[in-house]
Amino acid sequence: MRIPRPHQTQAIEDIRAAYGAGFERILYQCPTGGGKTDVICQIAANAAAAGHIVRIDVHRDTLIQHSQERLDLSGREDGV
Repeated sequence: MRIPRPHQTQAIEDIRAAYGAGFERILYQCPTGGGKTDVICQIAANAAAAGHIVRIDVHRDTLIQHSQERLDLSGREDGV
């Protein structure tokens, strides 16, 4: 995985804290180029490493490709 930028690290921590507090539907908003794909892929890789099954839904073919590239960097086995 790529090393997260400080705002991405903070977002990952905030999202984990929200889940820990019992929230089930969390919206993460960030401007274009802010690294939303990196954030979700880092969260997914951490969850998969903990033995959870992870599913990422996206609505654009380019987002599928970007997500796949980021997940490939984690060394985890995944599929589309």
